[in-house]
Amino acid sequence: MTPHVITIIIPGEPIPMQSFRIGYRGHHFQSARIRAAQDAVAWCAREAMAGESPLIGPVAISATFARKSRRRVDCDNLFKLVADALEGIVYKNDAQIMHLELDKVQVDRLDEAKTTIRVRALGG
Repeated sequence: MTPHVITIIIPGEPIPMQSFRIGYRGHHFQSARIRAAQDAVAWCAREAMAGESPLIGPVAISATFARKSRRRVDCDNLFKLVADALEGIVYKNDAQIMHLELDKVQVDRLDEAKTTIRVRALGG
């Protein structure tokens, strides 16, 4: 039996997750830019899932972040945005991630910038 693999491609410059901001009267909020990026990831994930239910059980993820920007960012912050956006769509909870491979590559043109995610069910 071939393992179930879901491939998700999110076009555009990958951006890192930022911490919540504190606004008026101490309320926490996420910037519109981060919310829009998470919405884009979620939309691409729903399209890749094609109506299937979220995976149950352990998963392995490989992610490649192809960036035009030369600004230094941490891979884990790039992935955190993706991991949160995939919850409830590709898997029920990011605690299901048992294996993770992250790559960050530089591209020459903005139209080459994208995030490629592969999620594989580990069975069990």
